[in-house]
Amino acid sequence: MTFPVRPAAPFRDAHRRFLPRCRRDATPFDAPAFLAVGLIVAMFLVFRQPYVLPPAVRLSLPRAPFTGAAAYDARVLLADAAGSFYFADRRFTSLAPLADALAEAAAAAAASRETPPPLLIEADRSLPLSLLASLHTAAREAGWTDISFAVAP
Repeated sequence: MTFPVRPAAPFRDAHRRFLPRCRRDATPFDAPAFLAVGLIVAMFLVFRQPYVLPPAVRLSLPRAPFTGAAAYDARVLLADAAGSFYFADRRFTSLAPLADALAEAAAAAAASRETPPPLLIEADRSLPLSLLASLHTAAREAGWTDISFAVAP
């Protein structure tokens, strides 16, 4: 059995024109592109909001004179855990000579000024409270009126 031979197709049939069956809608915007731009704008607005933490904290503190600490010209009395006291570049091992030195310094300060300078008692953290109380009492009896405490680490 023989099949009929078809003649060769002319050249114009080789380039067909395909007509699409599904055409895109002719809308003014493309949905994925519009969604991407919308997400970028939303992220920009979210990251500009105040609930996103800034790298620093802005404080507005009230203005008031600072009167809570000892003044710069305060005399310092150091007390360490071993029971030694240091005042006016001298070392004391008992309260009696320290009380005398405190009275001399208070009298000298009162002679040169209207009010004696403040006294800052710096104590070791392990110093007993009774010793701090006796230091405070000795300073009061010596004539110091402005006494502050500080704890050394």
